[in-house]
Amino acid sequence: MFPIDETLHGVNREPAVRTVVHLHGHKVLSESDGYPEAWLTNGFAQTGPFFEQRTYHYPNDQAATQLWYHDHALGATRLNNYAGLQGVYLLRDSVEGRLDLPDGPFEIPLTIQDRFFNPDGSLLYPTEDNGGDPDPRVPPVWIPEFFGDTVLVNGRVWPFLEVEPRKYRFRILNASNARFYHLTLNEAHPDGTPNGRPGPAFIQIGTDGGFLPAPVRLTDLTIGVAERFDVVIDFGGAEGKSFVLNNDAKAPFPDGEDIIPTNVMLFKVTRRLSGRDDGSVPRTLAPVPLIDPRTSVRTRDLVLSELDSDPPFENPIIALINAPWADPVTETPRAGSVEIWRIINTTGDAHPIHIHLVQF
Repeated sequence: MFPIDETLHGVNREPAVRTVVHLHGHKVLSESDGYPEAWLTNGFAQTGPFFEQRTYHYPNDQAATQLWYHDHALGATRLNNYAGLQGVYLLRDSVEGRLDLPDGPFEIPLTIQDRFFNPDGSLLYPTEDNGGDPDPRVPPVWIPEFFGDTVLVNGRVWPFLEVEPRKYRFRILNASNARFYHLTLNEAHPDGTPNGRPGPAFIQIGTDGGFLPAPVRLTDLTIGVAERFDVVIDFGGAEGKSFVLNNDAKAPFPDGEDIIPTNVMLFKVTRRLSGRDDGSVPRTLAPVPLIDPRTSVRTRDLVLSELDSDPPFENPIIALINAPWADPVTETPRAGSVEIWRIINTTGDAHPIHIHLVQF
């Protein structure tokens, strides 16, 4: 379906179609985490060197939040994710149940991705043009960052959503391979062309880890890869109007020069109010327990760097966090301890980080 680069670590002679699921943001034991080398093929005909069990256990015992699941196979994650192997996973709890937020048909997940398409409508994943770089370490097929010219929401290109003049809760996920989005909501003509007037505010109530202590009113959202935003938008009093969700984030973020697709989706306030709008946004949401940094027993510096080929090509070869993937483990914190981790990004691009096995 897509070009395979046999030179990447984790590819070698492994089957081209393999997968392993990772529930991103969940607190799980390692055997249910989706380790990159615990992959499997259809019907478990082949399994990776770290494969342990067929059935994963998700305890679902953390605070209400929006997680998401996606493929995590070493050397194939970018392709499997691009093909569509991901989805939203919502956790609920009693705290959320008492907040009286918009729910049912008025709570809608929005998964945002960018893609290229062939003329026949099939997905196109491009290959690398290294400009004649003589460095043999530069992968001949793999591209280090993918930026498509078309945005999809919930798998659809340039979709529209007809809404009632009331509050809606949107669970936004950036499931793109590499693209950041800087989102604004603008009043628009029916065809989606902005008319110069701002749309309603984003009322942010949650992040990757769950609810904020209190709502935050925003006019824009900057959302990195794999990040989630829990927002309420009030379309009350906007009967007959349209609002376009626009993007103007540079790629690579924050100052790259790649293509920027500007249109994300359109909201049309064309439905009649089906009943009284009982949803609300409370002044306070949920307590957020914080760790006292004074209890830390160690500070670690984790340095994100990139190895490039020599000028004038400067093609990426590998990304490192202190050491290559296959090297021995370098960080060994003790269970139950508190540490300060300073994540230092020395590359030119913003790069979201998350830690497995725990809520982070």
